[in-house]
Parts: sequence; structure tokens; C-alpha cells
Amino acid sequence: MILRPGKTPAGKEIRGNLRRLVRMIRRAPTTRIEATADDTRTRRALEEKPVLSDYAATWYRAKSWKVERRVCARIEATTMGLGIRFAVTNLGEGSAGHIYDVLYCARSQAENLIKMHKSQLASDRTSYCSPCTPPPTG
Repeated sequence: MILRPGKTPAGKEIRGNLRRLVRMIRRAPTTRIEATADDTRTRRALEEKPVLSDYAATWYRAKSWKVERRVCARIEATTMGLGIRFAVTNLGEGSAGHIYDVLYCARSQAENLIKMHKSQLASDRTSYCSPCTPPPTG
């Protein structure tokens, strides 16, 4: 972590920060560059596709977590570069692709629909269980 002024850094400052970061990564014996990411990027280039996606999973435990959790990653190589998105879960079964695309993305879509509902209808509560029928009056 570096304390610095809240302005856009100059190229010289960025180079210095990157140099320090690369040195730290190379010194850390547990740092791994994901082989799946390299493979996906290489296959995309060799097959001359505009976009190629793949998935990977690993186990991780943060210091504040009591148990190890599964991390599923969607690795997307495009002509613009590599994009990796992560989903952390306690599900031990299922492929990384299924967990990311079917479960994680579906949950995100549901949250987006709730957000859209609240903003477009200016509602602040969604406690009634059916949006299709009016609540009972009585």
C-alpha cells in the first residue's frame, strides 16, 4: 500500500510502482500466474478469435475466514487483452463454468432486476411476495 496524493500519477510514478509490484510478486513463493489464463490467451491468438472464454477453480482462505472457500474464475481473452472475474462460493461440487455462469450470473441478474424495479418504480420496500397481484386489503 502506498500513500500518495489524489491526483493522476505521472508515467514516471507508475513505472516506479509497477517495478516495486513486480519485484514483490517475484519474491513471493506462493504467487502463481494462472496457467489457464495463459492458455486461454494463447489459444485465442492462435485461433484468431475475437473472444475466447474459459473457466478455472481453486481453493482460497483469507486470514479473516474460518474455512477455505472455492474461487471460480471466468477468464476471457479478447483482442483488447485479458479479463478475469471471480466468484467465491462454499459449493464444492459443480464445474467452475456452471457455478459462474448459471449460479453467480443468475444471482447477479436477479439483483439487477430488483435494482431496476426499485429505481423505475421509486419503491423502497418490496416486502409483498407477488408483484403481479395487489396485496389484500382489509
